[in-house]
Amino acid sequence: MATSRRLNILIVSINLILLGTAINGQKDIVQITVGEEDIVLTSPGYPDYVRSGADIKWKLNTNNPLAKIQLLCGDLRLIRTNPCEDFVSIDDGNSERKLCGGQSGLTVTSKETTLDIYLHIGPHTNGILHCNARLILPIIPTEVTLKLRDAAYLLLTPKKMAKYLEKRWIFRTEPGIRLSVTCPDFRFANSNPCSQGMEVDNGETSKIYCGSQGGLIIFSHGQEIKLKIFTGFYGGGIAKCMIQAINGP
Repeated sequence: MATSRRLNILIVSINLILLGTAINGQKDIVQITVGEEDIVLTSPGYPDYVRSGADIKWKLNTNNPLAKIQLLCGDLRLIRTNPCEDFVSIDDGNSERKLCGGQSGLTVTSKETTLDIYLHIGPHTNGILHCNARLILPIIPTEVTLKLRDAAYLLLTPKKMAKYLEKRWIFRTEPGIRLSVTCPDFRFANSNPCSQGMEVDNGETSKIYCGSQGGLIIFSHGQEIKLKIFTGFYGGGIAKCMIQAINGP
């Protein structure tokens, strides 16, 4: 059973009074160190629209050298123009992407220990932004060794799958034996690209399974198979699978 962290939420919300420099055409820079608490980034006056312009840059960092920063934007509404005038620019430490118009369920993970977000809304338009930032720590997989005639390993997901959950397993067996994964019940939301489901590395190729997969059966290529169950912005989903060692073709 995966357990979810209990995190107090620290709200970093900049109102219009603090944005005098941004309204006058200068970029307002906010430095934030992300720790155990989630950070909430909002446009000025959220949930109301910004109606007098905004130029805000959030510079996020963490003191944990093993951690990465994940940005989750559930509400991003900007006026789309061509060329793009109002935008959010996100620098993950390796590359920068510029986003225009509306976005829902946007997820970006830093490559290292920094993440920069720049929001620009012009003085004659309007827009809104609400994002969460949190630390992502290395996930230690559950390792299981199965021998021929061992009882099958039962993989059952929690009844309520939290959002942005990730759980990993590595199954191994003896030389000359393979592994099978059978999922009589597998139901996740179907989206493109896939935001929640199961990723399987059978020792030769890696594949992601989304949506409903009744009677799903997967075989390892060799003596090892890796599974990852993951959920997206809304959470949910069910996986009931059995993993066992086999000696058939």
